Amino acid sequence: MKPWLFIFAMLAITTIASCKKADIIENVGIVGKWQLIEVFNGYANGGDFTWSPVSIDNAHTITFTQNGEYNKKENLNGNNQECIGTYSFQTSNNLEVNSNCNTITEKMFVSELSTNSLILDQSVIEGKIRYKYSASR
Repeated sequence: MKPWLFIFAMLAITTIASCKKADIIENVGIVGKWQLIEVFNGYANGGDFTWSPVSIDNAHTITFTQNGEYNKKENLNGNNQECIGTYSFQTSNNLEVNSNCNTITEKMFVSELSTNSLILDQSVIEGKIRYKYSASR
């Protein structure tokens, strides 16, 4: 009986000693400020199916707040525009945006989301347009 008790005690000590605390990765979600850095030239614009950098003349930032507010600041060929509204981000990665810049709800799909990167897909007649954003401070 004593050998079994000794084996059990050693096994328990080994198991406890070998356990490491798992690294906790904070899920920051979509909340934050994002800078458009590239657009995927798929079917749209006679695309060549590659990522292309966005020029400063066509750049924009989007901000998502924790309370559901949306803000987009863009520069279209030297004309500044600000879109203010609300957003809804579902667990199915569907994103819906309502703003003063569109009369209809913009529907997008979040195909990639990490601490530093966000890729939004938007369906259009030709297929889909993909927008790549980098986290901005």
